[in-house]
Amino acid sequence: MKTLLLTMAMVGFMCLESVHTRICIGLGRWLYVSPVKCLEGENLCYSAFKMNPVFGIEQIRGCTKDCTYPEPVLSIECCSTDKCNDLL
Repeated sequence: MKTLLLTMAMVGFMCLESVHTRICIGLGRWLYVSPVKCLEGENLCYSAFKMNPVFGIEQIRGCTKDCTYPEPVLSIECCSTDKCNDLL
């Protein structure tokens, strides 16, 4: 019985490890940069630059699934480890 429980615990732990949620740097409350938990399927972090009509060139960061941004951007870079877009 102990062996069965130990085996089930190990399988459960391995399943939890395989469902890792990516953590990227993004905008938090009040527009400060902070770690954000990505949604399911968003396995990349991005750092992009876009034109802002008021502030000029603006850097934006966050999570993505395919290294794209829904608006036109000047440039975009993606990476695939936690908080890797902090230095992009």
